[in-house]
Amino acid sequence: MREAALSKLVRVDAVGEQRSDSLPLISISAERAARRILRAIRRGEAEVVLSPLGWIGAKLSALVPSVTQNLLGLVNRLLPGTGGIGPVAALGKDSASPFAPSFATALSDEASRRNNEL
Repeated sequence: MREAALSKLVRVDAVGEQRSDSLPLISISAERAARRILRAIRRGEAEVVLSPLGWIGAKLSALVPSVTQNLLGLVNRLLPGTGGIGPVAALGKDSASPFAPSFATALSDEASRRNNEL
């Protein structure tokens, strides 16, 4: 029975969460996310939204999709472009900037150590 429940597909709505994986108040731990996803699977829910910001994003997208698309396009233009090391390939863990490592990445760094992701 458990295997059948775990084989169901669940859509995880991550609107607004992709670039903020360790910011307090708008992200959750991997353990809590896993518990919420498993609970949704057990209940047969087709969708689970993991954060309040994700919930707002999902509702905004459903109510006014063109506005949401325009807002996300604006945010995309504010993100840094390609560059850095040019055509050379490197792993993300080998990347550094003035902002990483720093206090801003402390929660992500701790989660990486705890989840053996180094």
